Amino acid sequence: MNQADLLFFNGRVLTMDPARPYATGLAVRGGTIAHVGDAAGWTGAEVVDLRGRVVLPGINDSHLHACGYGLHRPPFCLDVAVGSIAEARERVAEAVRRAGPGEWIRGTGWNPGQLAERRLPTKGDLDDVAPHHPVVLQDYSGHETWANSRALELAGVCGEGLLHDGDQGLVQRLVPAPAGGMIRVLREVLAELNGYGITSFTEPGLGPGGGELFAG
Repeated sequence: MNQADLLFFNGRVLTMDPARPYATGLAVRGGTIAHVGDAAGWTGAEVVDLRGRVVLPGINDSHLHACGYGLHRPPFCLDVAVGSIAEARERVAEAVRRAGPGEWIRGTGWNPGQLAERRLPTKGDLDDVAPHHPVVLQDYSGHETWANSRALELAGVCGEGLLHDGDQGLVQRLVPAPAGGMIRVLREVLAELNGYGITSFTEPGLGPGGGELFAG
């Protein structure tokens, strides 16, 4: 009797083989598919009766900016998709309380058209809640960054706290990589993708040397 860690039976396993498009069972051993076919002659530490359901191969997302996606979500980025400047201030103030001395506060999601104050935010809206921590909050579209005075000072930029399109890079380039680096970010993203059945993806945004991110 062959032993598997995980055994599926009584289903329709899509094989992608035109000569045999479906099988009834699938055995996994050591994290690798060990057998596709009839489950007879196999046993498993965990056995799943598919009851006629279909098992698909892992899905490939052919265009996914995984690095950017991961960096724009908790725990690597503060969620400021809120309805007012006041709420954004509260979230920044809470992040400052949890942050180390001088640590950058990075957030995303605010929408200038949905702020209850009916005005654009300024650096002054952030300065009193984060006088010593640089703060950069990108809007939902990715075209605008709201920064406090400390962030502008470090970037050598003058202004009222809003940077548009390419100018955002003046402050965004100073934000350090998260603890654990991009490998940690990618692992968080992969865990989420696996939950949707996505087991591989094509990253279109990597420049020269970018492949090193995936080495770990």
